[in-house]
Amino acid sequence: MLILAICALLLFGYLGLQDYSDAKSTGNVKALQLQKRGIFISIGVIVSSLLLVLLILPHILGAEFALSSDRKTVLGIAIGFSLLISFIWYTYLSWLDIYEKEKVGTLILTFILAAASSFLVFPIGDLVHPHTYSLDGTFWNDLQYCIVNIGMIEEFVKILPFLIILKLTKAINESYDYILYGGICALGFAAVENSLYLRNTDLFVLNGRAMISTVSHMFDTGIICYSMAMARYKKKNVLVAMLYGYLLASVAHGFYDFWLISEGYQYPMVTIAFFLASIHIFTIMKNNLINISEYFDDTKRVEADRNKFRLFNLLLFIMFGGYVAIYLINGSGAANAFIKDGLLYNSYILVYLAVSFGSINVVNGYVAPIKLGTRFFLPLINRHPNYLGLPFVLKPTTREPLDEVKLLVDLLPLKGHFSKRLVVNQNFNWYYFTPEQYDESLRELGVQIIIRPAKFDKNLKDQKDHIVHVGFIKNEEDINEVELDLNQVKVLPSMLMQYQPTQ
Repeated sequence: MLILAICALLLFGYLGLQDYSDAKSTGNVKALQLQKRGIFISIGVIVSSLLLVLLILPHILGAEFALSSDRKTVLGIAIGFSLLISFIWYTYLSWLDIYEKEKVGTLILTFILAAASSFLVFPIGDLVHPHTYSLDGTFWNDLQYCIVNIGMIEEFVKILPFLIILKLTKAINESYDYILYGGICALGFAAVENSLYLRNTDLFVLNGRAMISTVSHMFDTGIICYSMAMARYKKKNVLVAMLYGYLLASVAHGFYDFWLISEGYQYPMVTIAFFLASIHIFTIMKNNLINISEYFDDTKRVEADRNKFRLFNLLLFIMFGGYVAIYLINGSGAANAFIKDGLLYNSYILVYLAVSFGSINVVNGYVAPIKLGTRFFLPLINRHPNYLGLPFVLKPTTREPLDEVKLLVDLLPLKGHFSKRLVVNQNFNWYYFTPEQYDESLRELGVQIIIRPAKFDKNLKDQKDHIVHVGFIKNEEDINEVELDLNQVKVLPSMLMQYQPTQ
């Protein structure tokens, strides 16, 4: 685990250096300032926590100070951290709500309803349990128990406040709102559940509750809400989609819990592997709903790189804030054990979440298939910059042009801008290139020029010449499609492109 933690932190550092290099090469002063501020915050959180635990608090309170006997205070601290966890994840979800912001009052009402409805778990459980299964250590029995007695009950309770808000208000009027309000419902439920777990363990499970359990609750409820949103988008039966999503969410929830609580099959690493896979899927779900937003505005951007570092620092604050709190509750021995385990076992999860949840690429109208690759154990790294609307100049290379592209080369250099993103052969880094003046003779090659940067990790905004792949959409009927196959495109030899900002 130590090697995995070190590799994760090195990966995050490398991505940070890449972003810094991009900002420096393009003269983006604001991005440089934000990155420096993020580094100072990270260092500040770590150093201040260590100083408090190792030097300041022992001197002020004495070496034997501990609050563990004051259970009301411990409960208060547990509730505080539970609310902080929910607020952090709400903040992340709100960063992605870029087109039509929600009223804070409605979101707070949703959270309160979800927290209150979480107590329905107990009476519903009392009604269901006598007629179902009890854990006995066998595979099928315990799996059914986890799906029915845990998954179905908890997902039913979590979706209730969502349905109330959907039915009684007009707040959920955008595709992404389904994931947002579903996530708030999950966070309200998780806040109550986390308070109980944190109180009972004197906060020692804080990292797991903040980075794994709470996110899993959002994912499970997200399955239901995503199913409903896609049914609405495709004009299909939303009720049927909701029931389908509810069953799928219950199975996912039960499968997650099974490997943790079944005495005969306690293999937590299976749950962790499932959790990592769910992060990939959850990211695709969020991205798809942003893509099909009814309020799409190509002048607004998801600040993916910035979100990555902000989320990292917020989760880091939870970890080291917990370090200080556990010192206050149980002393330096427990605090040092907590931070050691946190850095050893949770650093990878922290980086995985920050990087994966920062991998959002907006392609208006594109719905990516929900599928899982074989590399789900690695963070979802997606650093494609968004050049939509920016002006560029298409240039020839030094090579002698082939006859099939001589018509285009003769018109170069060609000024224009990237007017639309599209997906070609499952690669979503293609753009419509709209020239300032379109020569009708280009119709011999196709109806629309499309361009893709040859290297997605190179920033085209540094005003240097960059190699780009060039093609033409062949047929007029494909001009409004957001996703194309290779046979719908005439691919030409690579050319050069330079960013030319307007003066």
